[in-house]
Amino acid sequence: MQRIAYILRIMLSPSTVLTTIMVGVCASLAVTPTRAQGLAQVNLSGIPPVLSSPLVSEIATQFEQGRFPMTFVFNSPDRQQGEFVFRVQLDREGDIVLDVTSDAVGYTRGVYTYTSLDAGPSITFPATYQDVVDALGAGLDQNLDRTGLLSEGMYTLTVEAIPSDPDALVISVPGSATFAVQYLEPPMLLSPSYDEVLGDGLPVFTWLPVLGGPVTSVVEYEFLLVEIYPEQEPTQAIEANRPIEQAVVTGITTLPYTLDRLPLEPGSRYAWQVAARDADGLLPFADGGRSEISTFTYAPARPALAEWVYPFSRPPVIFNLGSVELTSDGYAVHGFFEGSVGQAPVSAFFEDLVLDAATLEIASGRVVLMDGYSEAVGAVESDAFGRLLVDDTPPTQPFVNVRSGRGQAGVRLDVVVGPAQDPESGVRSVAYRLAETGTGSVNGTSGTVGGWESVFESEHLSAEFGGGSYGIALSESAARALNQDQLQLEVRVQNGLGLETRIVSQVGSSTDVSPPIVVQPRLVYAGYYDIGRPNTVEVSDMRVTDAESDIVAIEYRLVSNEQAGEWVELAAPRARAFRGGQVVIQLPPVESDAAVRIDFRATNAAGLRADWSEVIDIDIDETEPVMVAELARYVTSESDPRIEISREAIADYQSGIQELSYRVVDDRRRTQSYVDWTSFPPGTLAEVKRTQLNFTISRAVRVEVRAENAAGLSATFAETLVVPELSIGDRTPPQVPTLAVRLLSSSVGADAAIEIRIGSSSDPETGISRVQYRVEDAASGADLTGWLDADVVSGESYPGTTETVTIRPPRGATALRAVVRVVNGTGAASTAAGQVTISTEDTTPPQIRSVQIYAQAGRVLAFIDGLADAESSISRVDYRILDPGGVALTDWTAYPIVPAGRPSYGRQLLRADIPAAATGAQIIVQIRVTNGSGLETIVEETVALEQ
Repeated sequence: MQRIAYILRIMLSPSTVLTTIMVGVCASLAVTPTRAQGLAQVNLSGIPPVLSSPLVSEIATQFEQGRFPMTFVFNSPDRQQGEFVFRVQLDREGDIVLDVTSDAVGYTRGVYTYTSLDAGPSITFPATYQDVVDALGAGLDQNLDRTGLLSEGMYTLTVEAIPSDPDALVISVPGSATFAVQYLEPPMLLSPSYDEVLGDGLPVFTWLPVLGGPVTSVVEYEFLLVEIYPEQEPTQAIEANRPIEQAVVTGITTLPYTLDRLPLEPGSRYAWQVAARDADGLLPFADGGRSEISTFTYAPARPALAEWVYPFSRPPVIFNLGSVELTSDGYAVHGFFEGSVGQAPVSAFFEDLVLDAATLEIASGRVVLMDGYSEAVGAVESDAFGRLLVDDTPPTQPFVNVRSGRGQAGVRLDVVVGPAQDPESGVRSVAYRLAETGTGSVNGTSGTVGGWESVFESEHLSAEFGGGSYGIALSESAARALNQDQLQLEVRVQNGLGLETRIVSQVGSSTDVSPPIVVQPRLVYAGYYDIGRPNTVEVSDMRVTDAESDIVAIEYRLVSNEQAGEWVELAAPRARAFRGGQVVIQLPPVESDAAVRIDFRATNAAGLRADWSEVIDIDIDETEPVMVAELARYVTSESDPRIEISREAIADYQSGIQELSYRVVDDRRRTQSYVDWTSFPPGTLAEVKRTQLNFTISRAVRVEVRAENAAGLSATFAETLVVPELSIGDRTPPQVPTLAVRLLSSSVGADAAIEIRIGSSSDPETGISRVQYRVEDAASGADLTGWLDADVVSGESYPGTTETVTIRPPRGATALRAVVRVVNGTGAASTAAGQVTISTEDTTPPQIRSVQIYAQAGRVLAFIDGLADAESSISRVDYRILDPGGVALTDWTAYPIVPAGRPSYGRQLLRADIPAAATGAQIIVQIRVTNGSGLETIVEETVALEQ
């Protein structure tokens, strides 16, 4: 405002009223008209071909400084005085935009040089300053009062001295000057280039600087980044959408997109623009200084999993592609890959497969499966069933504790890094670096925070980092920083996709000299070993305390045949006391009776340890299970004929029976299986119904039982039974049961519990062989549970049962359907179905992880982190400002989020002006978040104002 006032003062000063604005360069000499012929000539000089500034006030200042002198020459033969008026005309592109005439001025012959119109004799104009501004503005078709700028174009300024007496014999020679007014060109955007596909979520934006302004001018650049929504043009997005980032930089033409800014969304398209302006508000720019709009799409080229789902394939076929190449067409995959179906290996050839970078849908290409499994599921090749899964979640944050101490080589740090997991992409690397707080790198490294030192590397994307303890020797500079309490340690964990988690821990000095105190736990080893097969030891009632420092790690290792294994973490209490429950430790394989020592140690935050050991004697069980009684018998019954197989027929007197299973096959053709290998049910007997045997005549069957003891030794026992003839002529399915479905509990985003009541059914001819039920999405028919077995069936009738199922409904589901099927001995089935509506009402308000609010330069800056509502999504964010007494200074004001309707958001920045009514030292800022169901969460924070 001070600068604007100064400009207006110059423009309105008497010395520059008219000349300043349009003439900027006028002067004159007057000649008294005489009978003899005289000469009145005006010369203009100093006006450059291109004005350095089109500001009228700047032109006035330059004229006042004498940079545009005007010379008036008056020559009269009879030396008489002459009187003249000066006519000033300004022409733009052939059109006269200003035509004004001064008051009459008297001159004697001579040469007069004007660097100011106040020079003698002074030149004045009858028109006021506002008259001139209005006339000039009308000629230029612009509001000169508002802009103060001459329009761009080519101008010609003409000043002519005209005798007041029309009869005077004076030749008038006007002076003229031609000059151009040009505005500075806006910046030109360089990178990212137009419509580029970016694989880096932290790009560096660059543009060309503004050229041609005065050397002393300072140019500011305002950077604007917005997301382009579907069906939007880039111009619409720039004008209407909430900024993802808006920043002002001065004197530089780059903007790195750093981690503290809102993250770019994979698959989203963005528009960006840079607007230039003079820091002092003096220099004009074409198009308001705004550059062209450029766009780009963020589609990170990172490792991914391709999940190819074929009809009837359960579980799906999965290929780990490792990495995919990002091209201008999308993600490209080509070549031979190995994968799996459940535990079964499978291979395929990906033939020029291209997936759209934004939608991840298949654009072209096909997948050819190369093995027998493909033919079994009826899908040899496909170009339709597939999707690309991308991991957007970084690893979990590890626990980090660091203490200083003194070792043989000098000052050192003892660092404990806890476990970190990434169930989607696995942990690839863990590294640390040291930094001097607030000043940069120490420990002999260069850069802002020092070099990374790796402590863990893995090429397997499924790897997990289990944690560990590390000793770090300090350089002299790091030791000095430690003595000043200015040393910190940064730990970085990266997953298989390159996503990373960082944690910073301040390093403090430790005076703890006492190790932890340990009450030794109870170790129990009960069982036997098979040769080369490991067993376990149970560790219970472990207690560790430390009065001075936190216990950061409790670990163990195995020592066998004088060979010590790696230390394995049992717990990371991060507290002064720990009492653990039961822990199972797997012992190594041995070839004969042996002793294995288990070493334990507890480490506190000062790096001090307590150690203890215990020896476990291992015995070898070399005796297989045995059969001690009749294995099976056939029970003849009109209502329930069956084979009974006894669990008590098999025994193991050393390590005990671990697994027991049975099967029934044709005694003559052992490959003909009536009942394949099945685990024994609870209880003493396993039963095979007569309806499970696919024959009606008298036939011998072989009952086999397979037993394995705790040492891994196994044996198979067999017994032959003769099953009598059975007459079967049944082609009628069982009676259709009644089915009632009742909703027990349901809420959006949570599990739904439903009760399924299955009525009775019967089949007097071949009996009921099995009853099964499942739950489906009522809208799509998608199977949510698979077929589940109801109660054990016995005989020709089924009494019915009630089953309860707890299931997470798919997103958007409004109803669930239960289906039951009853199958008889010949395989004929009857089905029934029932449906329930599930709750779509959200009862849970939104979540806000944290809010940090600051007051700076008259504005409130609120950083909102972790907005989430998995049920109804986030619909709006409001804020208001109150005084310390709780009186509202502003109403609730909506602050747009980008875009609304998502279930979760990363960090959001809210900017708001501090109201003038806030006159105290503090204000209260309230943030209100509302979900789609109208539920809201309000947080508030008291903020100190700048004094």
